[in-house]
Amino acid sequence: MKRHHTAASAALTLLCALGAAPASAASEPATRSLPYGSTQTVRPGDRLTVSAAYGQAVPGDRVTSKALVGLEALRMRTPVATATVTVACRTKPGVYPVGIVGPGEGPTDQKPAPWAKVRVERVDDAAVHTCRDNAGHRPRESSEERWGADTTWPQSPWDVRTFRPGSRITVTDNGHEGADGRITLHSAAFTGKPVLRGARAVLTAPATIKCGLEPGVYPVYQHKAITAKVEVELWARLRITADSRKEADGCRTEGGKGGKEAGKSGKEEGTKAALASADTRADTDTGPAISTSTVAWSAGGAGLVAAGGAFYAFRKRGARRTGNS
Repeated sequence: MKRHHTAASAALTLLCALGAAPASAASEPATRSLPYGSTQTVRPGDRLTVSAAYGQAVPGDRVTSKALVGLEALRMRTPVATATVTVACRTKPGVYPVGIVGPGEGPTDQKPAPWAKVRVERVDDAAVHTCRDNAGHRPRESSEERWGADTTWPQSPWDVRTFRPGSRITVTDNGHEGADGRITLHSAAFTGKPVLRGARAVLTAPATIKCGLEPGVYPVYQHKAITAKVEVELWARLRITADSRKEADGCRTEGGKGGKEAGKSGKEEGTKAALASADTRADTDTGPAISTSTVAWSAGGAGLVAAGGAFYAFRKRGARRTGNS
């Protein structure tokens, strides 16, 4: 008898779980793909993923449509750049074009390059209310990008990779031709202020990560003395994790010191500055607190795009291979 009671209880529990699943799914629509050249039928509140291969668009380009909420930037997620967009809750029924504009440009600053279309269905007021409720509780998408392990760092300000304290790395800049010796890198994570050098388009600098760093995200700023006025730009971010710090407990910097002198100041000047910047900068460098990172895509330098009926010149710095240690 006891055996039958246990079986009945288990069956009831399973049925309750199965019954709860559709309600949960209904409260938060699943994300669907919006391929190039397609027309997708959607409802207000639906979430769509735009994935652009190399040649179709570049990281930092943004997805725009009168049917969508805001302008979402494409971020590198190996092997493609992606953006998750949301159909606005008050969108009227109809067919709307979805296009792509460059970074920092509004939808009216230039004619968007066509990407796809969405056909929005009519919904009742209850569905609109549910849509708004879900939107208010949905976390923002992370701006952190994942680039290929065989690409130089950094590829963008959101190419956040993890380094061990005490490690020596090579930092690469592909965007300042002719600026040999005129760009200095400043970061609470570095032992000094590396200077970018190079006779051609590619500038490099060796850098050493401090010992004793607290786990966190540390920004890297470029101080550019290219004109009469020194310009300061948030240029890159790197991460120190608890594991990476533990792996380098016995590390020594080139000065022969380990120590914890960088710990608190590094965390305060690094993580807080990076996250504050993430909350306040414009869409070309915007996003929420940074999530986990490591590896991803390989891309080439500037070039004419064509694939999939695409439209842009590849404007980002090229991904070049190097031996970071």
